[in-house]
Amino acid sequence: MFSDISKKSLQVTINNAEFAMPYFFMISCEIEGETIKRRSDISNQVASPIFVQNKFFLPLNEQNL
Repeated sequence: MFSDISKKSLQVTINNAEFAMPYFFMISCEIEGETIKRRSDISNQVASPIFVQNKFFLPLNEQNL
C-alpha cells in the first residue's frame, strides 16, 4: 500500500563546535512539534569537541511544513 507520508528528511551535520569552557558536551537535534530526537555521543572534556556521531537525519512530515 502506498503511504501519503513523505520520505524526505532534514540532514544536520556538526563539523565544528567551540565553547567557552572545557566540559563534556553533547548535541541534541529535534524539530519542534515532532517526537523524533537525535543525539550525539558525549565528548571528552574539551572546549572544542569532536563528535563521532556528528550527522543526523530528521524525518520531515510535509503536511506540517
